[in-house]
Amino acid sequence: MTLGEKAEQCLTGLPDSFVPARTLRRLLAIPEKPEKPGKQPVGLNLAMHMGQAVLVGSLRGVMATAGLRGPWASVMLLSVRLTNDQTLENPPASEPRHGHGPGGSWLWTSSTKPCTRSRPAWWRTY
Repeated sequence: MTLGEKAEQCLTGLPDSFVPARTLRRLLAIPEKPEKPGKQPVGLNLAMHMGQAVLVGSLRGVMATAGLRGPWASVMLLSVRLTNDQTLENPPASEPRHGHGPGGSWLWTSSTKPCTRSRPAWWRTY
């Protein structure tokens, strides 16, 4: 995790994200087991991070070998990384998306939630 993300966690009081661990459990069909309070699946979380790094990093190597280098290649890889994350971490359309705004986007939820607290109930449209 980057230094900026750690600083954000200190300022906001948010805990570490274990979405990658839940995603890996879902992908490998590992049954959910109740975690002890305060204990999270750190090994699965790291395995998912490393697996995605190897997968997307190897694509970056192929791009460099093919001559795709520089800032434009980085922008292209950014879209691949975001698509990879969203494809793996979001549940199928048949599952409900609890706690998300329109489209289930974390950006929509995090950017509008602070604004909707001060508005009257009739103002909320989601």
